[in-house]
Amino acid sequence: MATISTFKARPDASSIDRPGSQDSNPYGQIRTHFWTVLGVVLLAAAFASHWPDRHGFFLVDDFLWLNLGHLRSVAESFVGTQGAHVAYRPIFRTSVYIDYLLFGRNAMWWHFENIAIHAANALLLAAITRAFRLPLACCVAVALLFLFAPQNSESVDWISGRTAALSFLFMQLATWRWAWALSENRTPWAAVCWMLLGAGTYEAAVALPFALLCLVPLAPKTLFVNWRRATGQTLILVGCLGLFLGFRAFVLGTPIGEASATNMNLLTNALHHIVELWKANLVTGSAISRWILVLAFVLTCIHPRLFPSGLCLLAAANVLLLPFITTVGAGSRFFYMLQAPLCVMAVLPVLLAPRRWRVPLLALVLLLVLPKFVVSSWNEATAVSGAGTKMRTLIEAIHEAIPINTGDANVVDSVPELYNGRIMVGGFFEMAVADTYHDPHLPPPFVARSETVLSNAQILSDVLRVPTRFWRFDIDNNRLIPMTRDAWLLAHPDATQQRAPAPALN
Repeated sequence: MATISTFKARPDASSIDRPGSQDSNPYGQIRTHFWTVLGVVLLAAAFASHWPDRHGFFLVDDFLWLNLGHLRSVAESFVGTQGAHVAYRPIFRTSVYIDYLLFGRNAMWWHFENIAIHAANALLLAAITRAFRLPLACCVAVALLFLFAPQNSESVDWISGRTAALSFLFMQLATWRWAWALSENRTPWAAVCWMLLGAGTYEAAVALPFALLCLVPLAPKTLFVNWRRATGQTLILVGCLGLFLGFRAFVLGTPIGEASATNMNLLTNALHHIVELWKANLVTGSAISRWILVLAFVLTCIHPRLFPSGLCLLAAANVLLLPFITTVGAGSRFFYMLQAPLCVMAVLPVLLAPRRWRVPLLALVLLLVLPKFVVSSWNEATAVSGAGTKMRTLIEAIHEAIPINTGDANVVDSVPELYNGRIMVGGFFEMAVADTYHDPHLPPPFVARSETVLSNAQILSDVLRVPTRFWRFDIDNNRLIPMTRDAWLLAHPDATQQRAPAPALN
């Protein structure tokens, strides 16, 4: 692919920062390797800030993808559902299948791939910023802000969070090629291909063409393209996305791709997500970073040299949130993508300063903002890896107490949903445990959480009718402690009405 620096500026065009002025810089030779050096720096910084992930393990629905670690499930994912999810994510499914072939159940390398994808996203954001004619110093600042932005943890530190990170990688490649095609007066077919890969990775990618429409008003100033042509070329992406969504609806049997009812109170949900985003930034951001963003928005809205960049970038950020407003809960994965336009907006006011002051001002902004962001990234990685470590010790404790299938049912009490405030296993406990038994001559033993047993009347009736061993997970000593049937029933009085006369094994 052509590099961003090959874009040609038209002599009579005005822009926020004329790229022609960059050519007279005496350090032009250094720029020959600029993108390579920046990529290496971003990769090193990403690994340094997420280094605790090397101790991480699989969590929650990571175990679903491990359970689907075979070629047939990958092939089926291109023409239908994936496992228990009514979703269309064949590209993501292919990604985790390749990891399964390469790394097996060594979770460290899965985590390292997430970190590398995140670093690539930061580099691509810098390339896109450069495509819109911003100086190289601004591109570096934007990349660093996004690399350490507060809402990255779920998409980077959690293996299944790769859906957002990998999808955003394709979305940014599509944006980069869209800008290149407009600047070179070509049809953005490469952008269409990257967009479809993103849509096949995660549903949120359907917002991309509409986010690009939000950037069209910037095209005359920065890409030197008439806004009508920019709009027409972007509508090509909209049309291709419509064809893709039609195929997706056909293979899934539903246009929305969701298995459960959704909360369609869209305004309430959108406000809830914005509040959650603000709360999260109160914890992981800083007052300085919030004031910088507010000031940047005001200046980019009122100053004639920067207008309407602030409005366009804020609109793009809100469009990237739209795919999630039917979902009641809010997680940081929802906010991973929308941080990118906000990071760009944060550095734009520097362009109003005299040229010799721009680099010092950018350095000051980074010095004020990044330290707390870096600490936040490290703490989040530590918390998630701690939950993964506890999940690994839980599985080891189960194998120690229940080494083989003896034909008895096993119910484990006191399995924590959260550890360090992070989801540890959730509803995938039974699948996770069963997948760790590899005896070719015996099926895995039946091991279930108390919550699973109590939530299903038939399972509760069965375990109280057949020989069953009851256990309690001692989280402090990482071992299973046997419980009597009566002790388990006493701990769960709602189950007593289902009590059967058959004795249980203790």
